[in-house]
Amino acid sequence: MSSKLSECMQENNEQIEFSASVLDLSRSATGLRWKTKYSKLIFRQSDTVPEELHQTVQESFLTLREHNCFFQDLVRIKGKDFFTPVSRILIGNPGCTYKYLNTRLFTVPWPTEGYDIKYCSPQIHDACKALMRLNDYLHIEAVKALQGQNLLETKEIEATTVIDREQSFAPSFTERGSVSKDQSSVGVPEDERSLKNRTSYNLTLLNYMDPLQMLYLKQEPYFGMGNMAVSWHHDENLVERSTVAVYNYSCEDAVIQESHEQELKGRDPAVWHVGLKVAWDIETPGLAVPLHQGDIYLMLDDLNMTHQHCVLAGLSPRFSSTHRVADSSRGTLEYIHGQCELALQNLQTDSDSMALSLKSLEAAVVKQVEEIHNEVEFEWLRQFWFQGKRYLKCTDWWLKPMAKLEEFWRKMEIMTSLVLSEVRKEQQIEEQRNETISCFLLLLKERQKLRKEWTESILKFLDEIANIYDNEKERSLRFTKSMLGKRYGKNIVVLFTAEICEMLCPGCRSESYVMNLSDFSVQCTNKVETNAEFDSDSAKAVCLSTQSTEETGISREVSQSFTWS
Repeated sequence: MSSKLSECMQENNEQIEFSASVLDLSRSATGLRWKTKYSKLIFRQSDTVPEELHQTVQESFLTLREHNCFFQDLVRIKGKDFFTPVSRILIGNPGCTYKYLNTRLFTVPWPTEGYDIKYCSPQIHDACKALMRLNDYLHIEAVKALQGQNLLETKEIEATTVIDREQSFAPSFTERGSVSKDQSSVGVPEDERSLKNRTSYNLTLLNYMDPLQMLYLKQEPYFGMGNMAVSWHHDENLVERSTVAVYNYSCEDAVIQESHEQELKGRDPAVWHVGLKVAWDIETPGLAVPLHQGDIYLMLDDLNMTHQHCVLAGLSPRFSSTHRVADSSRGTLEYIHGQCELALQNLQTDSDSMALSLKSLEAAVVKQVEEIHNEVEFEWLRQFWFQGKRYLKCTDWWLKPMAKLEEFWRKMEIMTSLVLSEVRKEQQIEEQRNETISCFLLLLKERQKLRKEWTESILKFLDEIANIYDNEKERSLRFTKSMLGKRYGKNIVVLFTAEICEMLCPGCRSESYVMNLSDFSVQCTNKVETNAEFDSDSAKAVCLSTQSTEETGISREVSQSFTWS
């Protein structure tokens, strides 16, 4: 790997940068450093990839951009919400999701046998199909790379063992010079099944950014590598020791090409790079590898755990397709439907009166049901509807499954009210009653806390949108905590101050307005019929976060003691 990368850099007259100095790969000390610290980063130049695959994949990127399928995500970092500078879309196996930084993304399914997937246009279908082909190609390349890595490490260990025997010296495995402590699990033969499991990508997260459209990019803080599109991080929620494969498409133009003719010191700021460093270590020099149109790199084995990586911005717009083996233990539609069915086993219907009741009030059963209740609401429904109509730009595949989840959620809301009713009855055994109430209250408090957090996040999101309004009237629609959002059909009713109300609708004297969250238009409630319905899927996020006592089915008397949001 070291020699291949060195040749690649020499052919392109480019450098790999370590810390403040440029690394000369011909030096033996540098070669050892690469070998011990970064040997599991595999780089492939664009000319190693079939030209026909290049063409279809790059066309798919442009198609998705033309159809406005890339979106900035609202993510949470250290308790604060931020919009990502990079726009993204997730494509992969039907029913898969991927969660990062408290945000769950839902796959636009690529064409999969056995699934009825209706795309919004033939171009979207072709784009998803091309990315599935790229996925298959990268799977094969990752298996080859792991097999080659394992073979090389096995030979090194055997050679080291022979030398050790000759010298009658046997240091511990992790102390040997050819293998670093952070590159664990090497030299262990792997069967074909294990390799397949760690390289069978079930989704790809596509990224797009035009750095010239960004007002500000954070500077790389440790090694002076320049502007960062994505800060230092580990990829989250992946199968342990699974390989990450990345296809790069930088839209290089004449200005970028001219920069290569200049004599450079360190990394070329016009060229995109991937940065790599040992996790939580700024003493070991970092690595910056230049990325050009069609280049591929693989992060093998445990590299994503032992190291952190970042993306260093160039000057041209850039797409990337990052293929991952996402942990599907809790992130698939099949999983959450199974959880809902498990919870609803505790709900029964009287055959005569059709009245609903609970089969068991045991603390363990109630706890399990309410945990699933919270999971459905906060990990799935709110996450999906908050992202609104973004997925409808590609397909409506998720609408039916999410409608089914909403039905499950409503039944679990009824189950919550049934628990509250039952624990108030005197015939309950006191010890069992107290145990049930104790675990039940903890989950209700957690639900209340999360609903409040979601409400605040949504209002902040709307506030950010209002900040970009151009005229004074639109700027007056800024949402603050003092403005109360309440459900009105499929929209949100916003109570404004008298001054703002007069500005919105002079002489109307209305104190509330309906905001259509699909286009953020505003209408006075005096002018909207009670049964009015807007085409506003994203409003459901607000409806869920501002539910009234009556909507949750919980009695007013009990709800007052819990102060429901």
